[in-house]
Amino acid sequence: MLSTGLNGPGITVIDLNSRQREGLKMKCVHLLLFSLVLFLILPTSAHAQAWSGILDPSRAIDWSQAGVPGGIPTNRTKACATIAPEGTKAGPVAPNDINKAIASCPAGGVVLLQAGVVLS
Repeated sequence: MLSTGLNGPGITVIDLNSRQREGLKMKCVHLLLFSLVLFLILPTSAHAQAWSGILDPSRAIDWSQAGVPGGIPTNRTKACATIAPEGTKAGPVAPNDINKAIASCPAGGVVLLQAGVVLS
């Protein structure tokens, strides 16, 4: 049972039973675990680098800004030409054929090169 009493000017004494103390301990444990998890998921910039002590700092590269500016384009499905590297019955694909396909492709379009070896 929770009982409170006034013990001097502005001081409140709270007497907790064993069940209430156990509940308070569990709340403290949960708060501690939450704080630990929050600390562990902070960005790595707030911690020492993972390679620290392994790799000389002069050889390290900052990859935090790596990527494609503006993100990877989403209009890659608009193929204006598909080229098979082995070509047709007439002969293999020449680099000029690839360049012509790229040049004739409208803005935002792509030339799809199928898997294989393109002769140069």
